[in-house]
Amino acid sequence: LNGGGGSGAPGSVLVVHAPKGGADAPEGTGGGGVKEGGMTPGMISSDMDRWRRDRDVVISRAKKAPASIRPSGFEAFHPAAPDESGPERRRLGDPGKDQDEAMRFGSAFHRVMELADLGEAESAGPLAAEAARIFGLEGREEELLSLVRSALSSPFVAAAASSANCLREMSFSVPFPGDGNGSESGGTGPAAMVEGRIDLLYEKDGVWTVVDYKTDDIPPGLVGERTDVYRDQGALYAWALKGSGIDLSGGVVFLFVRPGAAGRVEITPELISGTAGMILAA
Repeated sequence: LNGGGGSGAPGSVLVVHAPKGGADAPEGTGGGGVKEGGMTPGMISSDMDRWRRDRDVVISRAKKAPASIRPSGFEAFHPAAPDESGPERRRLGDPGKDQDEAMRFGSAFHRVMELADLGEAESAGPLAAEAARIFGLEGREEELLSLVRSALSSPFVAAAASSANCLREMSFSVPFPGDGNGSESGGTGPAAMVEGRIDLLYEKDGVWTVVDYKTDDIPPGLVGERTDVYRDQGALYAWALKGSGIDLSGGVVFLFVRPGAAGRVEITPELISGTAGMILAA
């Protein structure tokens, strides 16, 4: 069919009719219009079916959002032991406490620690009062301010205040390929996203350290045991930062602001290598 421009001219369509067999069919086609060793209609159909199946698998995998893994979720619950004052005291957020209020108190504390002058504890007063008002914690202003001052008096926070590199409330989101629908299985995305927020990250004399604030209501004697509860959380922080070129040679410090004590998780290659299993099992 020629559009008037001559053979091969713009607007032209060349229609070629394959022979249908018989006397005019090329030798070796068996009357089917295809030479021996070439593609037959059945082979083309089979290839199309295979392609459709592969396409459907890829589309199905792409529709599944990767799992969201949060380091703060990697903790084992251990009820706090009674302290010297008598009745059993529980960490904020434990059963027996108003969960909503516990979350609001934690949010208020972290907000003040994000904005406060790390080198001047007394400057936190107005911030604590305002945070208590915003988060609906009327009557707990002094409690909030007391915990903020406890954190600001820590030698780890003091080191951060005098460091050249200091980041507060730093969000991160790191893809984990692994199994699942990751690239190693022919999928189109990561198997999981490790996401969270680091309370305090600082570099001092070439050493990077994470500080994670905890408002757990525990006596000083249980700080070491409670630090072990958060070991996996610290490992995931280290894994996520290592992907950005930061080695936590200073470890992850869990600063328990109620008893005013801290526990440190040392970061080792073995600890980081174990994070893959944790993420895939989550």
